[in-house]
Amino acid sequence: MKEYIKKNKFNLITIIIYSIITLVLISYHENWRDEAQSWLIARDLNLIDLFKQLKYEGHPCLWYLILFPFAKLGFPYITENLISWIIMNITVWIILNKAPFDKWIKILFILS
Repeated sequence: MKEYIKKNKFNLITIIIYSIITLVLISYHENWRDEAQSWLIARDLNLIDLFKQLKYEGHPCLWYLILFPFAKLGFPYITENLISWIIMNITVWIILNKAPFDKWIKILFILS
C-alpha cells in the first residue's frame, strides 16, 4: 500500500483536491428542470412505466436505472447530486490512471 501511494502520489493528491472542490461546488449547485424531472420520473413511475416514458426523455436509460433504487427507497433529492459526484470522481481516477497523456494534459482535461 505504501508503495502504491508513493508511486501514485500525484494522482492521489489530484483526486483528493478535485473531490473536495467539486463537493463544495455541488452544495451550491441549483438543479435544473431536466435534473429534477429525471429524479421525479425515477421516484414516481414503476419500472415498466419508466421504460415507456424513456422515449420522451433526453437522459440515457442507465441514468434512470441508477436513480431508480435511491428514489424508490425515499432518499432525499440531493442524492442525485451525490451520485453524479461519485461518477465524476471515478471518471477522474480513470483518466489519471489510464489515459496515455502527460500528467499536465490530464489535469487540463479534467478541469476543462
